[in-house]
Amino acid sequence: MFSKLSNKICIGESEKKIFFLQSLSSCEILLKENARLTMVALVTHGFFEKQKWSLRLNGNGAQAKILFFIIGRGKDNFPFETVAEHEGRDTEAEIIVRNILLDEAMVDYKGNSVIRSGAHNTKSFVAHHS
Repeated sequence: MFSKLSNKICIGESEKKIFFLQSLSSCEILLKENARLTMVALVTHGFFEKQKWSLRLNGNGAQAKILFFIIGRGKDNFPFETVAEHEGRDTEAEIIVRNILLDEAMVDYKGNSVIRSGAHNTKSFVAHHS
């Protein structure tokens, strides 16, 4: 049921991918025209090195929905960032981070959306709640 992602992924034209993850490691994801990505991560073990998720919505009509659930205990640490880069027209990205933190656990999260010139009709949403 759970997948392990390689550090570079390309989702081809009109292709649809669904991933369920248990960990966060740096990853670059490229979405081509009308590609669809759905990703859910349930992360329960901290890490020390900052992880970066780069999401390039290169093709027109590309869509990505990513949901991170983080449960931290003790001195768990979760440093990571996401960047959704809209290059094509009519693209959509939704990145939601939800945390439950106990004891001294910490999430250090930074989320960005970049909309390039010519990426008309873009929708981008980033939310982080603990």
